[in-house]
Amino acid sequence: MNKYEITSSDFTDSQIQGELPLELDCNQAKVYINNLNLSHPEFTFTLPSTEEWEYAAEYNIFTEETYLYPWGNEIDAYYANYLNSDLPSDSTGTVGVGLHDWPSPFGLYDMSGNVMEWTLDGNDACLAKGGNYLSTGEDLLIATDHAQIPPSSSLGIGFRIIIK
Repeated sequence: MNKYEITSSDFTDSQIQGELPLELDCNQAKVYINNLNLSHPEFTFTLPSTEEWEYAAEYNIFTEETYLYPWGNEIDAYYANYLNSDLPSDSTGTVGVGLHDWPSPFGLYDMSGNVMEWTLDGNDACLAKGGNYLSTGEDLLIATDHAQIPPSSSLGIGFRIIIK
């Protein structure tokens, strides 16, 4: 799974800490992934399933514990970009990927906050996870499904990819 959400530099095959994540609807994310699959047929790229995303966000591979948030069980403005967190630098929108230096135990940044992330549920329907810069701390809980967000939405929603 990507270390960060997809950014504009990913279109040139690099991930750079500090770049803003792309905000795309689910179909746009799928088109991007389809183009990756066409240009790299030796791999299979996809959106993570909701189950894969939750595992990568909540499971501590070192202690075998599960967490409420990717970094632990407490919410704090130092851990994520969310509503009224104001970090870094009085931010009121998206911030660069990886600027909140609290990755999941798998080394994945911004799994909660900054932008929600598209996942695929058991029926291959798009489901947003993780909350974003407009979300409350409670909305950032790993277990929270944002099923009210239609797949055509792009405001505050990005994505990661996995290789299978």
